[in-house]
Amino acid sequence: MSISPVTLSSLRLPRLNIIYLESEYFEQALTSNSCTGTADDWQSYLNTLAQIGLTEWLSNRLLNQIVTRNDNFIQVDGFKIQAIATENLPDELVSIPQLTLDHPELAAHFYVVIEVIEEQEQAIIRGFVRYHQLQQETWQLRDGYYQVPLNVFDAEPNHLLSYCRLLSPSVILDYSQFHTSIT
Repeated sequence: MSISPVTLSSLRLPRLNIIYLESEYFEQALTSNSCTGTADDWQSYLNTLAQIGLTEWLSNRLLNQIVTRNDNFIQVDGFKIQAIATENLPDELVSIPQLTLDHPELAAHFYVVIEVIEEQEQAIIRGFVRYHQLQQETWQLRDGYYQVPLNVFDAEPNHLLSYCRLLSPSVILDYSQFHTSIT
């Protein structure tokens, strides 16, 4: 029995999708958040950086689609996309606000984990998940946030682009309604 050597070309490593954060993104994040000196200020700042970066990333890849950003979501032709900002994931758990999953009017079609590395002026897309996938499990709740393992998220952001290009928001909603009605 022969064993073939492992080469760099034979390994399938996920490609990092790095978003380079421009100086104007930092200025926008600072001006969009009123600083009150609380711990929530930092998270709001990171959330805004992640949202701005992801909006630009989507705009540059979905050229024939309208990509807009508001306070809560990024909209891509009717899809609602929620950026979940984190500085690091030491325990490989993503914290998703309870409100965004428990209240359908606040729910997004997709949740995208963005690791913000401010010192390097970068954000990295770590993965995404569809809303109905999150609804299929019971997650641990801690301080108003569901703790979702990172391995639940699809690590290939190009799949998100494919969903946005090829599906309509109603298809995803219909699927999730169909799925919940049969379980």
